[in-house]
Amino acid sequence: MSELTLRNIKFLFCDKEGELRLPFLFALNIIMYTVIIPTMWRGEHFRKMLPFVHGHPLVGEIILINNAGGVTPDWFRSQVWSKIEEIDLGTNIFVNPAWELGISRSNHDNICLMSDDVGFDHKVFDFLHNKLAPQFGCIGPDASSIMGAVNGPMAQITIDKPGYGYGTLLFLNKQNFTCIPRELKIFYGDNWIFNTHVRAGKKPRSILNLNITTKLETTSGSKEFLGQVYLEHQHWNNNIRNQ
Repeated sequence: MSELTLRNIKFLFCDKEGELRLPFLFALNIIMYTVIIPTMWRGEHFRKMLPFVHGHPLVGEIILINNAGGVTPDWFRSQVWSKIEEIDLGTNIFVNPAWELGISRSNHDNICLMSDDVGFDHKVFDFLHNKLAPQFGCIGPDASSIMGAVNGPMAQITIDKPGYGYGTLLFLNKQNFTCIPRELKIFYGDNWIFNTHVRAGKKPRSILNLNITTKLETTSGSKEFLGQVYLEHQHWNNNIRNQ
């Protein structure tokens, strides 16, 4: 959808807060997103980014998996989030199982797997909304975007392997998701998705000029998870990597 078209629709169908009323989007058969966010509330960008994501007209729902075991910050509880379904199982189920849980509950085919420690240009939802049909592979940030390189408008390129930070903001069609091996709870979820898409003949891609801001592994790099991460490295390298 062009920005002009989107502006016209917003002018006609916005509520007083400037947010598109979802029934109009459904009636117009406009492709919507389910955004899935596992969180332990440690990402420094999360409080700033969540309202932008929530307010985007193409985001139909946000499934937030609270991995902090019943802990929810005041800033989140003090606001009304009409699009958010919070799932709190009382324990940390980790990132990859949270992705699976979110996808299993999603109502839209366009899936965004979003880290809670990432800042980005939310116009990416407009850029990708018609580029996630089942025949397309997954798409995530190019490593240059993670490093802050922006040299023009957003663009997509086909890639042979996922780059640095690929899984921080990963997009795919729901139909193309294959369950991640249970041994991989924290790492390699994006690699698994990438590889299954390659094997299925769907070409994964990267987004150039996305302008990502992140401190990678804000949560997963914590000392408390080092043992689990080590086991996952071993399992990936010994049992999965060359499948």
